[in-house]
Amino acid sequence: MGAAGVVTIEAPTLLLEDRAEIVGNTALPGRGGAVSVDVGTLRIANARIASESTAAGADAGAAGAIDVTADTIVLEGSGRISAATRDGAGGSIELRARTLTLTGGSTISASSSGAGRAGNLDIAALETVTMQSSALRTSAPQSAGGDITLAAGN
Repeated sequence: MGAAGVVTIEAPTLLLEDRAEIVGNTALPGRGGAVSVDVGTLRIANARIASESTAAGADAGAAGAIDVTADTIVLEGSGRISAATRDGAGGSIELRARTLTLTGGSTISASSSGAGRAGNLDIAALETVTMQSSALRTSAPQSAGGDITLAAGN
């Protein structure tokens, strides 16, 4: 009941900017939508990819998972990839890339604002991860935060 669908994107390049968003969301007792992106280059600038469950209570749905595979991932100018829940289980985020760059206040986050546990961040870059004025974050003030795993280089 109320579960969001799955968003799947396959393309050579995906550019999100100026408050553009790809979001799998539910406000009912169903699961937030999963988002799967498989591209050559992903660039997010002042925009976001997210999975959300905003339902409250014991029947609240979990946020869906976000899975991104790309040669190059660039988040800049407050670009965001996030999985958020209130009382359901948090959605996890998995990123696989050759290079990952976060600048200008960009974030990759999994969070829970209520009883639900925040999801995990699993990030792997074959070559480099570059971060400047940006964050990888899990948070759950009323529950358990998720794990962050970051692997770069050989």
